[in-house]
Amino acid sequence: MSSVISNATPLVYLAKADRLDLLLSLFEEILIPEAVHEEVVSKGKRLGQADAFVVEKAIKEGRISVRQVQRTHPVSIPLHPGEVEVIWFTGFGGRDQSSNYG
Repeated sequence: MSSVISNATPLVYLAKADRLDLLLSLFEEILIPEAVHEEVVSKGKRLGQADAFVVEKAIKEGRISVRQVQRTHPVSIPLHPGEVEVIWFTGFGGRDQSSNYG
């Protein structure tokens, strides 16, 4: 199965350009950590960003899966929480330890 773990930036810009379908057509499974969901959907909806609703719809349709990432070590470099979770998810076994968000 072809899968990808996405950070917030590609989701936001593809949704703003009404081209989220490009990402959805390239991969069978698109995964995002909870922190990316918070940044894109929750925060975006509070700010009235249309792209937040586009991404939320893709999640509700099951085209994007939100996963909980188990971080066990602090990250000492200045990154957004979503970036930290994507890095952790891809490189430190978080993918095997993750669970579906909903």
